[in-house]
Amino acid sequence: DPEGCPRPKEFQQLDLTDLLKRACVRLAKLRDKMGRPAANRPVIAAKVLACIADLEALPVTLKQLKASKLGRELNHRFWRQHCNEEVSSRSRALVAKWKATLAEK
Repeated sequence: DPEGCPRPKEFQQLDLTDLLKRACVRLAKLRDKMGRPAANRPVIAAKVLACIADLEALPVTLKQLKASKLGRELNHRFWRQHCNEEVSSRSRALVAKWKATLAEK
């Protein structure tokens, strides 16, 4: 999907920080699109959920999260309080997972 987050085959070609930066930019663009009235919100929500699913599988470090600003994007009020319950719960859960993992280190 050219508009989605980088897919697993691209994981080998990019370092993780670059991958996270790309995901952050993509999520910000999707947030902007979803903020406008449009009939394609379910399609965009599906892209967001696919991106979150890809991110859930990646091991990230504090340095990578800071460099990519991905944690800030996913912790944005728009995602936390999204009208799609799955988007809001999975974005909150991923941020909580990252916080817990990084607190252990």
